Amino acid sequence: MVDYNPFSQEVMRNPLPVYAKLREEAPCYYIAEYAAWALSRFEDIWTASMDNEHFSAAQGPTSSHLLTKVQPVTPMINLMDPPPHTKLRAQVRKHFAPAAIRDLEPTIRELASGCLDAAAQAGEVDAMS
Repeated sequence: MVDYNPFSQEVMRNPLPVYAKLREEAPCYYIAEYAAWALSRFEDIWTASMDNEHFSAAQGPTSSHLLTKVQPVTPMINLMDPPPHTKLRAQVRKHFAPAAIRDLEPTIRELASGCLDAAAQAGEVDAMS
């Protein structure tokens, strides 16, 4: 039987075998230490993410939000539940429409080309910067 702790050395070293075992043996696994459930199958996660009547994003999406509580939840649209999420999304939707993004293309292309030219001239690139 699988014994899952998201912060164990085994998981931190290589989580993929542990995740495979979870999917096979315990797709909905209760983590007593954190009083939390871990879903390991895509379909279950997808279904839960669409069910805002029984599940919430308001407490955060990550282990550091939900389990250890070491990271505060920053108010952002992806951490909101309906109806506030729906209202805010309607207000920002037009800024992410294809036409709005197309209008940004020349500026984005110029910025990207400048970064790539600088990287080519330097012979290296820091992708994080």
